[in-house]
Amino acid sequence: MELPSLNLIICAVAAIVIILLSVWGIRIVLTGADQAELPAEASSSGESMEAQDVLAGTDGEPQQVSANSFDYDAFDSLSGSVTAFSLLGGGDPSLSSEDEQRILGDMEGIRSYGAAGFVFVDLESGCGLSCNADTALYTASSFKMPYATYICQHLDAGDLNLEDLCTVTTSMDGTLVPGQSYSVSDLLQDMISISGNDSFVALRNSYDQLGIDAWLAELDVYDASSGHDQYPVSSARSLIKLWANTYDYFQSGTATSQWLMDLAANTNISFIREALAEQGATVLNKAGWFTTGDMYSRCVADAGIIQDGEDHAYLMAVLTNMSYDWNTAMLVETLAADLYDLRGDLVQ
Repeated sequence: MELPSLNLIICAVAAIVIILLSVWGIRIVLTGADQAELPAEASSSGESMEAQDVLAGTDGEPQQVSANSFDYDAFDSLSGSVTAFSLLGGGDPSLSSEDEQRILGDMEGIRSYGAAGFVFVDLESGCGLSCNADTALYTASSFKMPYATYICQHLDAGDLNLEDLCTVTTSMDGTLVPGQSYSVSDLLQDMISISGNDSFVALRNSYDQLGIDAWLAELDVYDASSGHDQYPVSSARSLIKLWANTYDYFQSGTATSQWLMDLAANTNISFIREALAEQGATVLNKAGWFTTGDMYSRCVADAGIIQDGEDHAYLMAVLTNMSYDWNTAMLVETLAADLYDLRGDLVQ
């Protein structure tokens, strides 16, 4: 019997490889990214070491700072000026005139394109900086991580499972197929890793009924309830409250919280992470961006947790209603970098 030629064997192997890559590629389209390792049954002993290292001290033990212990309504945030505040009742930190003018200069650069507000908090000292913290601005996709936290807290409570299926009813960005069903884990990963809009809407349509309004009220956030748009108009102060809850959730040590933390550390876009790329900081975030529409639907925003090289944690939220492009992204990155440079002034 005549044996197949070497060229024929090579062609057959190549065809098999192409088929396998195609199947794998379809999986990426459906999940939005390489599939992260799913958490085992949520428990305090089921931690992912890769994620745990993000918010841990040098001895590997998680920090025990409760971000929710602060009253984020305790400071005023005046329009057009930088407010330095302390949430622990001590003296407010002081900024030099030069540093204050640098931040105001950043805000003035943004103002030529739109409005902005920010809050930056040191989670150890309780000191922080803010400007226009209560200005109502479109959050776009920056609301997705707080919503993912809401879902994951319900997962840990046993109200739903990662394998549960949600049916997609509408398609905003074409990443998912209307009428088909996807697991909660796939939707969460797609929503956080590549900011999938279809996944976000499918989760909201399925699980807002678990009590999103009550959950927000517990966090003293009332401008993002289900009576608003699924992508709410909110404020930097509200985003900080939501991220304080996410920080404490990450500290809970459940397998699901560590899995979500891994996703937050590897988002596809982060203006804060880009701004601090040379600083040796770890950033867990979810950004938002939108290019068209009126002033109430444009957005360049980012919010999340920053941990420096000495395991010191901060929260930062920057909201703007600029239209997203390279220039406006750079303005947000510049503001984030300048705020982080002032972290030394927040230590007491």
